[in-house]
Amino acid sequence: MERIFLIHKLPQQIEDQDPEYIRQGFLSEEIKEVSIRQNRMHYSLLVREKGPHHSVNYETPISKRSFFTLWPASSGSRIEKERRTLSRGSLVFRIDSYSGELKGLIIAKIKFPGVAEASSFAIPDYFGEELTWHKYFRNSKLSKLSAHQLRAFLPMNTPNGFTSIGVLPYIREENILKVMLITTRTNGNWIYPKGQPMPGKSEREVAQIEALEEAGIKGNITGHPLIAPYLRGSEKTSILLFPMEITEISKKWQEKKERKRKLLPVDEASSKITQPGLKSALKYLQLI
Repeated sequence: MERIFLIHKLPQQIEDQDPEYIRQGFLSEEIKEVSIRQNRMHYSLLVREKGPHHSVNYETPISKRSFFTLWPASSGSRIEKERRTLSRGSLVFRIDSYSGELKGLIIAKIKFPGVAEASSFAIPDYFGEELTWHKYFRNSKLSKLSAHQLRAFLPMNTPNGFTSIGVLPYIREENILKVMLITTRTNGNWIYPKGQPMPGKSEREVAQIEALEEAGIKGNITGHPLIAPYLRGSEKTSILLFPMEITEISKKWQEKKERKRKLLPVDEASSKITQPGLKSALKYLQLI
């Protein structure tokens, strides 16, 4: 399992390390994602076979001539980045600082043997929000984004810049993991409690305020915040979500007359959520 995190600023001791310079061009991104990559003076062909819960990666060296023969075919689907590799015990961190259209974006990727190891990972202080379940932060998707499009999904290097902030509220009842969903005011779609930034309030405070006002729930933030794709009308944006274990459910709350709420097992909650980004965020709960 791989976890992906946003980094707002690299610690100086990491930034001072000599990076590898990588450029990668994507030739296909269907069921099998195919790309070519140059890492310094090494050239390779990569095939990534995507599955519902994991992927299988194949890589084979190719000649410099073959690389430059194929390179024009990747026009419009390319990335360039500096990679710094760190070790912590048996884990390897790959920290990529992107350039070109993606300049300013820094992402850390860590691969784990399984879910148990991933869930016990102690997140470093300089790691920002989790991007693991945001489809636009895979290299094949990033390769097609302009700087303007990227900033629609992510406030670059500016914490407290999200337009939508909410909670991923859950509770365990008789060893069954359940999630609290609410309906929107406009069309009755099922979502998580969320709102917009509030002057003088932190993102965490905004998330907990919205949970109380929209769903009548209080709780404890139990994990690192994550970023998921979110549609506001026809606009593609992102939402910042804090995992929150519910400790109190009120019978009366501020928006009771405007919304419905349901506490549902995760599988049932997933079937009710129509937005793919909000549905994918449920996978975060396997790490709690």
